[in-house]
Amino acid sequence: MAAGQRAAVRGEVDHPQGLSLPARVVEFGREIRAELRQVAWPSRSEVVNSATVVIVTLVVLVAAIFGLNWLFSHAVTFLLGA
Repeated sequence: MAAGQRAAVRGEVDHPQGLSLPARVVEFGREIRAELRQVAWPSRSEVVNSATVVIVTLVVLVAAIFGLNWLFSHAVTFLLGA
């Protein structure tokens, strides 16, 4: 196995040694932009649909927890005769 392959297996990236800090920061920015170009970004309608599902689920769960809390608090108050 070549040195580059071993580095890739360990998760390391081959970079020229001796780069100054500003040069490494610029290289990091270029790598970020290259990775972001490869991302499969969702369409606006997919984002709206996903957000709607999350909000509806949140409202349903909050209502269920509120209802159970109200029910159990009244049941305990009734049982304790307060």
